[in-house]
Amino acid sequence: MKSKCNIEFYFSSASSAKAACDALKQEEDFKKRVDSKVEVKGSTLLLSVIADDTTSMRATLNSYLRSLQVIEGINTGAVGNKNTNDDVNKD
Repeated sequence: MKSKCNIEFYFSSASSAKAACDALKQEEDFKKRVDSKVEVKGSTLLLSVIADDTTSMRATLNSYLRSLQVIEGINTGAVGNKNTNDDVNKD
């Protein structure tokens, strides 16, 4: 069963959206049962996925979302930061 999904991701600037698009472009070429497209309009990243089956759709979306989570972490400075609660156990 073919399926299609379009998602919009909103960035704080057009340059951030473009950088994310450039990073995600490589994902387009590695899918066999999926046709995906990533593009930018202003500060919005547009992701379009057409898959031959739901398993391929889920795997592709998971891959893009994981990559976007890393990109978001880099943009917010959260990547590599450890949240330790050292103050909690101090007496």
